[in-house]
Amino acid sequence: MSRKIVLESFFKLNEKTVEAYLKDASLVYAMEPFACHHKKGGKIAEFPSSLPSHIDQLVQEGKILFISTKDIESKTIHGIAMDKAVEVVEAVYPAYYRKHKLLIDFVCDVLKDREAENAFKKLLCERLGEFYAQNIVVERVSKYLNFDPIIFYPEVNIADYNEIRELLLLSRQDFFHHDNLEFSKESYHQDFRKNMGKIIGTSVLLLLQTLASLFLGLFFPKVSAKKSYRFGVALISSRQLEDNKRGPAFFADGKSIQVKDVVCFSSSQFSKAQRIKLAQQPFHMVYLPRPGQLFCHFHVWWRLLNIFWKNYIEQNKGEFQHAMAILFVYFRWKNALEKIEIKHFVTHCDFGFHHIARNCALKQAGIETWYFTDSINMGCNFRTESKSCLMRHPFWTYLFYDHFVTWNEFVRDFFCSHPHHLKETHIVGCLWSQYETVQCLDGMNKDEQHFVIGAFDTTYSLNGLVNYSEGTMFAEHLLRLVESDSRIFLFLKEKKGREFLSLFDPGGGGDLLRLYQKMSDHPRIKIFLNFSDATEVINFADMIISFPFTSTTFEALSFNKPAVWHDPQGLYKEMIYSQTPGVVTHSYEELKKKVEEVRSGLWQNPFPLNSPLMDPFRDGKAIERFRKLLTSS
Repeated sequence: MSRKIVLESFFKLNEKTVEAYLKDASLVYAMEPFACHHKKGGKIAEFPSSLPSHIDQLVQEGKILFISTKDIESKTIHGIAMDKAVEVVEAVYPAYYRKHKLLIDFVCDVLKDREAENAFKKLLCERLGEFYAQNIVVERVSKYLNFDPIIFYPEVNIADYNEIRELLLLSRQDFFHHDNLEFSKESYHQDFRKNMGKIIGTSVLLLLQTLASLFLGLFFPKVSAKKSYRFGVALISSRQLEDNKRGPAFFADGKSIQVKDVVCFSSSQFSKAQRIKLAQQPFHMVYLPRPGQLFCHFHVWWRLLNIFWKNYIEQNKGEFQHAMAILFVYFRWKNALEKIEIKHFVTHCDFGFHHIARNCALKQAGIETWYFTDSINMGCNFRTESKSCLMRHPFWTYLFYDHFVTWNEFVRDFFCSHPHHLKETHIVGCLWSQYETVQCLDGMNKDEQHFVIGAFDTTYSLNGLVNYSEGTMFAEHLLRLVESDSRIFLFLKEKKGREFLSLFDPGGGGDLLRLYQKMSDHPRIKIFLNFSDATEVINFADMIISFPFTSTTFEALSFNKPAVWHDPQGLYKEMIYSQTPGVVTHSYEELKKKVEEVRSGLWQNPFPLNSPLMDPFRDGKAIERFRKLLTSS
């Protein structure tokens, strides 16, 4: 039996190869693109573009067969793969450590802390997640094609895949064995060329860093006096620069914590306009050195260069680039702490492996580290009551903080279900429910005759966790509500910029863009772009409707404002939040009924006060509690 050709990646073969397969009368299958953790070939990792035009044309002509996302149940792959990675990482690590012992021990010695080992565990967990995602795809495609012989063009790097496969075999862990499937020779060749490019790039960067540290390290000036602040804050994205109440120094009340007591640290690349905006802020800014801007510790880089030449020169190992990044982050923060003195370091969404190296430096300086959650829109919200998949993720593994501050018991327990190093956990309630209700928005006054709905969409992708078709139906239901009653006004805040919508799927994204344009032309609909202040929209509205399971509905419910998550296609009926009556609507009829309930004055918060799924305080004082923790520690 001739082998069937399955194309998951369209970057690992050219049009001539496809034509050759078709001339040989081979059965060629194109997989419908979908978002998943192992996909790295699109415009943005994990968010694939639509089918290439030449492949799409062949599918339309019937020359290439089509494997749809429904055929392999693609929506479940990501969650299962990530959870499995978290489940097995500790069991696989001993075999992984034996393979990279020299490098791992060297990094731990330089950082003077075995905690640095967890940065490698985190990398292993990420790689396990990629492996399991690809492996599940292979298994489901094999099953769909009756386990016939297959030549497969995978998205994942084959060398990485085979290395993790070997580690799982050594660790006696289960995965799908694809005896009747082989990866294409073209995939091997292309991945080999990419790996060689990475090896050359790594060797050049390491050599330059070593030589520069030797010749330039002596010229870095010594700091004679430090500037002292009580609090350091990580500036991790441009989102924190928006003019809203959720900025970097949100916890400063001007009384127990002054804004002048706060210094912000940034390693991000900001534009000139953004830097001018930052210069106008009342807090002090420190721009951490980026790669190519810090040269020190020649002897460390020289020893690392020797490890590379002796052990890694013939193979691309992500672990080596990982080690270089860990050392650079550690030295960068040691350098910053020679100039700045702080007592507490506060951050959020700061879960990458870099934080481990940074917090090693902070710990050695006697600084307490704080991680707060600014959202509840996480994988645990998509968990079902069966608990067969806990929806854990490599993102949340090996967090290394003194204090973990979050909104409710459910999120705390979710984070604690991962391997971690969190000394203390604190539940303070929903931080963003702290702000008082405003009476106007963008120059508009509220008319008591009108009923204002504040709505929030989410991030849509091509066949990802949330599809464009769901986003379009969500918007259609909102438009129907407005058109059903002349007293209803709608304020819709978009989560992403308009350019994001059409980036991956000109079809589905284009449909949603056209619908948003129609809504923006409606006299009783105002659309707020992604950089607008969500807090003001929530406070101005009489009711909140958001897509499952964005934080805005949770924020509203946290100060007992009527709110609901709307599931337009009825896809989330089994999820944990749907089990509380009145929290999620699953059709237009249910949504309209909920709006009528709110307008009649009969609405009550559906969560009992002791629910682990909700803010246990609901008093609008979460930031006060957070502030008290910061000042009393």
